[in-house]
Amino acid sequence: MARRLWTAAAIAAFIGVMWYAARAEVQVECEVCITFKGRTECRTGRGDSEASAIQSANTAACSVLGAGVTDAMQCSATAPSRLECREL
Repeated sequence: MARRLWTAAAIAAFIGVMWYAARAEVQVECEVCITFKGRTECRTGRGDSEASAIQSANTAACSVLGAGVTDAMQCSATAPSRLECREL
């Protein structure tokens, strides 16, 4: 019984450390607006660098704007119509 309790406590501690580490890495937040095929969508992304935050926001915006793989690829190659980043 005590062994199971220790195992459960160790697993909970591991999950807590991983959650904290994942949140601690987020340092930049960017809002990206993409205009694709006459429609504009704005999304916010977060990451440990400006590039990863921009990519995250771009992917989110294009997932709304694109209809299929080809559209998603073309949309992701489109330059943002608006881009704002800030450090957290």
